[in-house]
Amino acid sequence: MNPLYVPALNNKGNALDNSGNHTGAMQYYDKVLSFDPHYVNGQYNKGVALVKLGNYTRVIQYYESFTGPLDCNGACCVTYI
Repeated sequence: MNPLYVPALNNKGNALDNSGNHTGAMQYYDKVLSFDPHYVNGQYNKGVALVKLGNYTRVIQYYESFTGPLDCNGACCVTYI
């Protein structure tokens, strides 16, 4: 596999994530984003893996890094996975 083939790296991360290895998946999503920081599937999948790891503070910080501050108007922000 070509190490620069971003979709394949993302799919490897997905396979690890689906098998319960969320930490291993994060390594692949980070690699994906190091090659293409605007690869939306990699951004999304990294956020999902962070949720599965239970690191909600980091999830919010991560998403806010490219969306700006989340404004829930006092309501609970919920992600459905």
